[in-house]
Amino acid sequence: MKALKIIGIIILIIIILFLVIGIFLPTTVVVEESITINQKPNVVFKQVNNLKNRDVWSAFKEIDTVSIITFEGPDLGVGAKYIWTGGIKGDGSLTIIESVPYSKIRSSFDFSEKGGAEEIWTFEEAGDGAKVTWQTTIIDLSYPFGRWAGLFINGMMKPIQKKGLENLQNLCEAIIFYPEITEEYFEGQNTLAIKDSAFMQDIQQKFGELYGELMGYIMRYRLQIAGQPYAKFYNWEPGKMVVLEAGFPVAKEYKGKGRIMATELAPGNVVTATHYGPYNTSELTYVAIDEYIIEFGKVIDGYPWEVYITDPSNEPDSSKWVTKIYFPVE
Repeated sequence: MKALKIIGIIILIIIILFLVIGIFLPTTVVVEESITINQKPNVVFKQVNNLKNRDVWSAFKEIDTVSIITFEGPDLGVGAKYIWTGGIKGDGSLTIIESVPYSKIRSSFDFSEKGGAEEIWTFEEAGDGAKVTWQTTIIDLSYPFGRWAGLFINGMMKPIQKKGLENLQNLCEAIIFYPEITEEYFEGQNTLAIKDSAFMQDIQQKFGELYGELMGYIMRYRLQIAGQPYAKFYNWEPGKMVVLEAGFPVAKEYKGKGRIMATELAPGNVVTATHYGPYNTSELTYVAIDEYIIEFGKVIDGYPWEVYITDPSNEPDSSKWVTKIYFPVE
């Protein structure tokens, strides 16, 4: 009987200590891991900013294979929502609430009745690669059990974060192509140009004719060219005539004649990227720019144009051709 009483007292003391110490345990836990990936920050950012890519690299999916995954909102950036139900983690969701191009992504976790958390990703240039940091902050740990559990969260989550970052590294370093996209202000440029149309398979020949006609006019009147030739596209639909504009930037506003127009590439904000390689592979860069515009809520304000930095007559190796692509935006 005395022994039972002693055991009871010991249990009571343990319970009291459990409750008292729990008062002073932190209500927030921060788990953070970093890795350096041999890719530009924009390549890594793109994988994290699209929540539909998450299961490709996340180690959580390797642990919980039975969750049903659904998505809400946009595919990319702010408002994109990743929802899981029926798994060993219970039900919950992750929503992107801040997306700063190529440098930061902040998301909010909702674990239903289990509380919430915040996830922050940062991307920094590190030599030829990117230092990627994944930080998860678990907030409002319940008293007392949640606070005690918080003591073990780092030990449980760090290996999962580390594995996820290694998966992300392998994924990103296997990507061969992704252009660097920037936003800038275009100062505007006076041009001489011809507007015409052609089927897609005839565009290269058409540009040859138009640039030849323009050069003849420029040389005849001894006008001053102020840069590389450009092409503007007013539509691009397979099987249909493409309405296009071929032109040269010029030093000042000259007069046109006949179908040669005195016009301009208007000043304004642009999203731009540099394409390396043959013209027939530029679709990859266009797709990347389109994704960027959707990702960051930009509004197209005009027609895209290309500037041909490399003269094919001087560089026969098409893999070395450089083309700058511009999309005007509000």
